[in-house]
Amino acid sequence: MYYRIHLYRSFIGLPETIRQTCRALGLRKRGAVIYREVNPQMVGQILKIKEIVKVNLVKDLATRDAELMSRKSSPGFTVERRVL
Repeated sequence: MYYRIHLYRSFIGLPETIRQTCRALGLRKRGAVIYREVNPQMVGQILKIKEIVKVNLVKDLATRDAELMSRKSSPGFTVERRVL
């Protein structure tokens, strides 16, 4: 089991301890997604930054390509055939 941690708010203007916690987890930029194993130390760090992250519990790790495809929106149309 893994935590999927998504930094959805910036930590600019927040206390230094929260910035250090984000950096220790590996969250550098807004929008970053990381996966960490479930353990008590992670729970403590996540609770410290709970206001600026979204956390999901997942069974296995997603590859970078799968992560990008999950965030990609649909184009709003489908190509039925190509006209040349």
